[in-house]
Amino acid sequence: ITKKIDKDIHQAAFIGAIAGNATFKNFTIDHVQILYPGVEAGNFYGAAVVGTVYGNHTFENIKVTNSKIQGNNKVAGLIAHDGSSTSITIKNCHVSNSTIETKNSEDGGNVGGMVGYLATNGTVISNSSVKNCTINAINSSDEGKRANSQFIGAIHGGRTLTIVNCVVENNNYTETGLETYVS
Repeated sequence: ITKKIDKDIHQAAFIGAIAGNATFKNFTIDHVQILYPGVEAGNFYGAAVVGTVYGNHTFENIKVTNSKIQGNNKVAGLIAHDGSSTSITIKNCHVSNSTIETKNSEDGGNVGGMVGYLATNGTVISNSSVKNCTINAINSSDEGKRANSQFIGAIHGGRTLTIVNCVVENNNYTETGLETYVS
């Protein structure tokens, strides 16, 4: 499913973009493939559940397994990008046996097992957390050549986030991009 929210941003996820306050809980996404087409202009965000969130959201008891998720900027297992939120809570969620990667040699972006990028116009969202989650057997990579900082991580691809009682194991991170930071 691809959702275009403006002329330069494309969302590829179960839900392209969502506004307001919502709770997502108790489901599994298995064997999803979101492949970067390589021909889109602008940003192509990819995630199994939501491309961009606006508002306050809770994600609880969600599993993403055996999947391949690509984009050229902001790519993740659950949420690709935060558009403007004050709180995102992720509880008891699991991402496993999946590949999450940017596939654009010109740009690149933030890659995370749970969240690709969590900030609104560069402002850190301080009331967000990931609790009791597992990220296992993830292959993540950033191939971007952009000359500013990009992030790749097990739980989150950039900015500040409270992480409590999570397990991260058997993951592989590859960065061939310019100024990519692995966390």
